[in-house]
Amino acid sequence: MECGRQVLRSGGRILALATLLGLLLSQMVAQPLQAQQATPKLRVYVLTGRDSASDGAALTTLREAGFAVERGVDTAAFDGTQADLADYDVVVVLNHANWSASVPTTGLLALRRYIESGGAVVFGEWFVWKGLLGDLLPVTSCGFNTAEETIYTRTLPVLPVNRGLPISFRFSLSRFAGSEGCMRPRTGATVLYRSSNGGGVTGAAGVVAWNAGDGRVIVLSNMLASNELQSEHMARLLQNIVEWVATQRDVSAPVIESVRIEGAGELVKSRQVQISTQASDSGKSGVGSLYIIEYTLSSGPRPRYRPVARSGWVSYAAASANYTWTLTKQPGIHYLQIWAADRAGNISMSPLIDFVSYFDGSASVTAGERTVYRVRPAIFAPLTVAMSALNGDPDLYVYNADGDKVSEDLFTATTETASFVADGGIYQIEVAGMTAGIYYLETSDELSLDRSSISTPGRTRTPLIALNSVPSAANVALPAPPIGRGADLFLPLVSN
Repeated sequence: MECGRQVLRSGGRILALATLLGLLLSQMVAQPLQAQQATPKLRVYVLTGRDSASDGAALTTLREAGFAVERGVDTAAFDGTQADLADYDVVVVLNHANWSASVPTTGLLALRRYIESGGAVVFGEWFVWKGLLGDLLPVTSCGFNTAEETIYTRTLPVLPVNRGLPISFRFSLSRFAGSEGCMRPRTGATVLYRSSNGGGVTGAAGVVAWNAGDGRVIVLSNMLASNELQSEHMARLLQNIVEWVATQRDVSAPVIESVRIEGAGELVKSRQVQISTQASDSGKSGVGSLYIIEYTLSSGPRPRYRPVARSGWVSYAAASANYTWTLTKQPGIHYLQIWAADRAGNISMSPLIDFVSYFDGSASVTAGERTVYRVRPAIFAPLTVAMSALNGDPDLYVYNADGDKVSEDLFTATTETASFVADGGIYQIEVAGMTAGIYYLETSDELSLDRSSISTPGRTRTPLIALNSVPSAANVALPAPPIGRGADLFLPLVSN
């Protein structure tokens, strides 16, 4: 009997433990659902622009997104006492019909405190044009225009800002003294969209964001007025922006501070080069990845840079120091364009770029073709460039940074050379095929290379391409960068 009672007591404890565990599990399952049901709407305060149709369009657009929207006072009347901005997730500032009126200093100070303490603000023009709160804004003004419409084209891929939108869309502009502002992004800002008019500048910034203090600021080149918001795409963009800036803690682009490429500015004989990159991120999520694009120069009558290799996004931790890159086999100049992205997905506003010239021992040139190399010797350094024809009739041309030819027009069956003391900048070396041929090219810091040659008239040329030309970064399409901490892996802590 005693044994039976012990079993019953044990069974009771097991049953009680099982019941307790079941209650705990049910609470664990229920809590996320309850929390999800209790999640409040984003709270948005709209400082109005003194045009009823335009103010109404903005308020309706935001309410249709499901936000809790409060109509605020006229932007020009806001003195900081009409609302406690800390009660809101996002403040939207309209400044169209009231563009000529001053904003009270106390109102500007209230906006400053809100931003610096962690708030998110979306500005439409003309606020930026007037330069108010200038140090907190990710752009400076570069004028305005009176165009009737513009086209916004996204510059960054697959952000929540782009959700439901085409790559480009056209919309009408309202006119309040002007119709669109020209905005010049500051270093560290993230350009989300470009505008075809850009306040009178083709391809200028249309939507720009950055971190300021502990907060986020985003500005648009248009006035977020009635004409603009009649466009379903522009209305969707405003909704996406407000949601993104409220929930994303880092909206600032990383900045590439320096890039060092082994052999940069020299004639190298190995296809493998080492790249070291330093970048920083003021948005505090940290630099997460790098992207490298290699370009070579075509040698036709209209030479152009063309991308020949891409790295894809590679971990910044793995690729920032002595990253091995293998150049393509083509002899000539090779430019490497390096971009950075932070762990929040923001991409650097511009890349850093440098070049090496690759020559592997011998190269061929066809009749009428020119192969371009570049070197960047130290100022006052002596340099000799020597080209030996192995067969055929290749010719050597060398130009200084001003585009002046520093080589003679020569004909030789053996070697053509150009010797000079560098006066700074880039020197361009061109091997031209008078007829098809094979040649050997080298550089030396000695001014004593032998040459046996005679001058011949009629072969003076200008550079094939301007010496200040580099591959453009304006229309580079990059894939979405990885979001998060990359290779870092976080596992749950388990204890006994």
